[in-house]
Amino acid sequence: MLAIGYLEQEKVIKDFRKWAYDWRDALQSCFPDDWKNMSMVAGSGLRALLESPEDMEEAYYTCVYGLLSTFGVRQGALLEVGERIMGDAVDTLIEISGP
Repeated sequence: MLAIGYLEQEKVIKDFRKWAYDWRDALQSCFPDDWKNMSMVAGSGLRALLESPEDMEEAYYTCVYGLLSTFGVRQGALLEVGERIMGDAVDTLIEISGP
């Protein structure tokens, strides 16, 4: 997700809120009975990744030697993208999926 977010922002995407609506629609379609509950925990894995320096370092190496090998990405840039995804997409998903 971090690599995709990084590539998306390279295309001058100002925020990731549209992702929240796409995710909600996909969850509603695939899991009509459980989509609201799933929406509320959708960011838990990304949140755990961002809070773990060891896991972020591993994600960085995966990106820098894989999908983003030609971009010269900094680890801090991936962290910033992750935080933007959490703030824009995940928080919006939780908000629009409300009670």
